[in-house]
Amino acid sequence: MRIIGKQSIGLGVTLLFAAIGLAACGGIKETFTLAWSDTKGGVHVQSSEDGATWKDAAFPSTFKTVVGVGVADDPSGAEYLVIGQAPNGDRVGVFGLGPDGWMIRPPDVLANKSVGLMDTGPAMASSSPERWYLAYRSGENAKVAYLERKGEGKVGSVKWKNTWKDETPLLNVNNTAVQGWPSISIKGTRVVVSWFRKPAGGAGELQMAIGDLQANGSIKWLGGQVFPNSEPNVGGVELEHDLCNDGKHFFLGVTRYDGAATLKHYGLYLYKSVDGMKWTRVQYVGMKTPTVKQSFHNNSPLSIAVNSKGVIVVAEYGGGVSRVWRFDKKWSKASTTVFSGYPASKKRFSLISNAHK
Repeated sequence: MRIIGKQSIGLGVTLLFAAIGLAACGGIKETFTLAWSDTKGGVHVQSSEDGATWKDAAFPSTFKTVVGVGVADDPSGAEYLVIGQAPNGDRVGVFGLGPDGWMIRPPDVLANKSVGLMDTGPAMASSSPERWYLAYRSGENAKVAYLERKGEGKVGSVKWKNTWKDETPLLNVNNTAVQGWPSISIKGTRVVVSWFRKPAGGAGELQMAIGDLQANGSIKWLGGQVFPNSEPNVGGVELEHDLCNDGKHFFLGVTRYDGAATLKHYGLYLYKSVDGMKWTRVQYVGMKTPTVKQSFHNNSPLSIAVNSKGVIVVAEYGGGVSRVWRFDKKWSKASTTVFSGYPASKKRFSLISNAHK
């Protein structure tokens, strides 16, 4: 569904009634959504029901970002939001109904640069249509912030009050010398945030912070941990990683080398957790290791999504080429229509599934 309603009607009202209608009719389909920025900063969105065949989502061509882009859907799977950072430093976003129902108008200025600049595009998650959480890197620190939106005015002419709040994880975590792209996932009230750090002269490690959402939208941080950096027959965790969930489990995809250290063949390894604290490796039937025969270690973005059927989709950028891989009993490369016509830049892109609804 593509929203092209009258511009005088508030976006929140348009989406509210449309979302109610879809929910009542059971019309929300399980979908993968991919958002990325091209080499000129233009933002593009594609969607797929199976992760194999992708179609264009008619995203507004006026959206420009300098740090990459994030996308998330609300817990119902009905309302979507894409956020980036405009060339002037403003934090901008476009709301839509579903992965292909974007408002055809310039992006909303959600905040000016006074809220703080992002050095990477955000990973995103949502706890409700009014609250959207971002994880990103600012300098050498990981940051978590959330956007709270409250409607003001009469029906038909709603204005939004956008309030940004920082929730930088500081409890029992190492939040210095951060590299790459932090990630975030929300399942119920549990929040998991991850980032890769590598102090000068030290080994790299994947740091994780775990917290619970409070009624006012804030996060009560429960503590932090370092994801295990050693495992039999594989190397340590590398920079490229991502978090997601399917409504039942959190999933963490990490890059590590497989086999002899001298060969340095890097593959993707997947882990799952109920609470974000204790993680177990996902083992696939008929495969010794969950790895694609393709090097994932390129100091480049990586994004994963899992649907309720156990289909895993991985978007990655390496060697100047952006690709999407799909696992359903075996690994395969997605249709060449994905990323079609607009090669991704080496900046944050975002792949999600609305399976958590």
